Amino acid sequence: MAEDGWAGLLTVPRVVGLAADGSPRTLPAAELESLRGEGGRSDGLCVQPGVTQVLDGAAGSALDVVARLTPGPAGRVWLGVLAAADGSERTEVGVDADGAVYLSRQRSSTRPGTCRGSYRMPVGLDRDGGVDVRVLVDASVVEVFAGDGHALTARVYPQARSSTGLVVGAAAAAGSFSVQWWPVEVQGRSTAPTA
Repeated sequence: MAEDGWAGLLTVPRVVGLAADGSPRTLPAAELESLRGEGGRSDGLCVQPGVTQVLDGAAGSALDVVARLTPGPAGRVWLGVLAAADGSERTEVGVDADGAVYLSRQRSSTRPGTCRGSYRMPVGLDRDGGVDVRVLVDASVVEVFAGDGHALTARVYPQARSSTGLVVGAAAAAGSFSVQWWPVEVQGRSTAPTA
């Protein structure tokens, strides 16, 4: 953090290109998939509003998550990464019924004075009413790629070393999810959850 004498940020390698309308788009480099460890999958989840569901076996401080998020009418659905078991911390990545994808740091840390805020990008729902997202987590960096190459990146500062869970939830209307995740094998550092 800034008071610690640093506040930098690095991103994963990306492939930069142009969308059909000529606007720039970025996607994570395909080589990042070679860092995936043994993962898991949950398909066809339906979560009621106000309910947070823990994805069993999905935890770590470095994750690669691919998900299909489908909000209900006038609702929103979200993934929570770097989530504490007691719900006190999580960084939320979601989509609302208008097709805006967001990254929220509102509950990313219980540490006083930590940067908060949310970032949104208009992606649009596809004809099936959902959005495909990829979320890359590396300790205090969360990167979101959605649609045809929209991207958001933010620093987060979870207070608890045990804030490593992956959860899903919905607000205002039931939503559906298909989620696949892998721990990222980072050379020289364990990404397994700690107590």
